[in-house]
Amino acid sequence: MRRTQLARTFLVEKDIYFLDEPTLGQDPVGRVKVWNLIKELAKRRVTIFLATNDMYEAETLCSRICFINKGKIITISSPERLKALSGTIKVEIDCINTFNRLDLSNVQGLLNYEFDKKTIKVELSNSGEAIVDLLSKIKEYGIKVEDIRIKRTRLEDVFMRLIR
Repeated sequence: MRRTQLARTFLVEKDIYFLDEPTLGQDPVGRVKVWNLIKELAKRRVTIFLATNDMYEAETLCSRICFINKGKIITISSPERLKALSGTIKVEIDCINTFNRLDLSNVQGLLNYEFDKKTIKVELSNSGEAIVDLLSKIKEYGIKVEDIRIKRTRLEDVFMRLIR
């Protein structure tokens, strides 16, 4: 049913399309086909308004994103600019040795953190100094680092930060 509706939408070539959650209920193959069609239309300079609550889909397909909450526009910008606005990074650190005590409250740029015996998860302001300060503090506790993963900001994180 969904595929038929989409096919009808694209039967007539237009300069502008309004699509409301076009991949909702699609299997992975159908979703990729719809995405490829949207990308092809965008290459031909066709304007597409895409309503979706799938932030990954929005980031993949859209050059500009409008966040709406309770019927009001919060912001409009490119996905890259929106993620830069959040100003935060998430860091996950796997440790070689176990530890029971860790106080990172005075780390520069710290927004929040949690840890268990071998893993530390931290959200920091997006600055090199914050990471250096974090690693220095971890070293003070005698914790040996095995692996560090810096997770990029997701659009969901930005949206949640903006509506708070």
